[in-house]
Amino acid sequence: MSLMNLEKAAKKYESEPMKGNIARLIDFDRYHCLLAGKMTAALELQRRYPCFPSAFLEWLQLCDGGLLFDTVMLSSKGHDAALDLDFDTYEDFNSDRARAELGLPDGYVVFALRSYGDVLCFHAEKDDGKVYLWDVEEGAFSESWDTFADWITEEIDTGVRLIADEVLDPLSIKAGDADDE
Repeated sequence: MSLMNLEKAAKKYESEPMKGNIARLIDFDRYHCLLAGKMTAALELQRRYPCFPSAFLEWLQLCDGGLLFDTVMLSSKGHDAALDLDFDTYEDFNSDRARAELGLPDGYVVFALRSYGDVLCFHAEKDDGKVYLWDVEEGAFSESWDTFADWITEEIDTGVRLIADEVLDPLSIKAGDADDE
């Protein structure tokens, strides 16, 4: 595996808001570590989790998880040999044991988690494409977004603010990239 090909993503997404989101990911590339997606992995995840909305399945073809600023997007693989990095997987957070530990109600599939432990999920029985934030401490849903694009736009907005506020530093895995150019 390798890092997400942002130039390929820029060609794939020709309309807003995803076109602008990819442009901002390119601008702030040193602050995230997103893995390259594969069609085969996307198809396998779609088979396992048929509730994933089409916009998310399209994303999976380009991105197989990783660190999106301070949010962890789950991956189909637990380890990337090329990068020598470990990643949280769908199995890690969607097993019966993990769901019980999170207190997550039945019918939801986790796809990401916030740095402070809350999880983001889709509803397995609703075909509405909504993203839900499960507050682990409160044991309740605290936010929702109408679409995956709405959610990822807000995540990138938050990441850019954290960078501007000097809360996030460039990732060490990418810090050497600037020296190589």
